[in-house]
Amino acid sequence: MKLISNKDGEAGRKDETFATYCPNTYRVEDASGAKIGEFTQHIRIRGPHRDIEWMGTIEGEFYKFQRLTDVRAYLKDGTVPPYAIVPKNPK
Repeated sequence: MKLISNKDGEAGRKDETFATYCPNTYRVEDASGAKIGEFTQHIRIRGPHRDIEWMGTIEGEFYKFQRLTDVRAYLKDGTVPPYAIVPKNPK
């Protein structure tokens, strides 16, 4: 599977104490180049705190990682970091 940047961003809700953004989206392709899923970067800012997560789906199954490098490692060889959310029996 390959991770390809869609180069499109979405602005989220903004105010002084809370903001959420989805600035980066990547599509997941299989070996033939068909789109089988996508991952989106979610940034939540609450006061001085910032949370960044990568959430997405592959063939309808939900996945959640903390870093884009973790997404790439999972797609390359199935490496699952301890804090990731992945299906128990992915397709």
